[in-house]
Amino acid sequence: MNHYLYRVEDQQTGEYYIGVRSCWCAPEKDVDYKGSGLLLRQKIRGRWSRYRKSILDIAADRDEALAIEALLVSDARLQDPLCLNLARGGRAGEPGKAKSEEHRKRIAQSLAGRTGTATKGFKGRKHTDETRRRMADARRGQTHSPETRAKIAASQKARWARRMNSK
Repeated sequence: MNHYLYRVEDQQTGEYYIGVRSCWCAPEKDVDYKGSGLLLRQKIRGRWSRYRKSILDIAADRDEALAIEALLVSDARLQDPLCLNLARGGRAGEPGKAKSEEHRKRIAQSLAGRTGTATKGFKGRKHTDETRRRMADARRGQTHSPETRAKIAASQKARWARRMNSK
């Protein structure tokens, strides 16, 4: 697996994001990956042509990449108004960790004005008849391969066998 640090920059405004990426492909061929930052993804939407992604460094392993990110994305850099990073580097987002009040304010600011699917997915909403028709048309004519059909049949037989044995 390859681990690298990247910088994505808006060529018009100068705003930037620094992140770590681990992937199986060569870093220079990972052109479809645009970045993982919350603010970055919000700003990129529909405007990828304005942004330039550059590889800052290649690391031997993920821990080394995170250590380098910790040096690059410091508290001082987070004070830069052009920096789109929400947290210090080197922590890979620390899922489940309590966020500081400042961090929570920055997240709230980035989500301000977003409603519907941006905040709670599709819960409580329904597809229109037109959308349902389009989805049906897109699937029409598609069939599963014989191998897939055999897997589905085996799965369903096992499921029903378990269900009948549990009664």
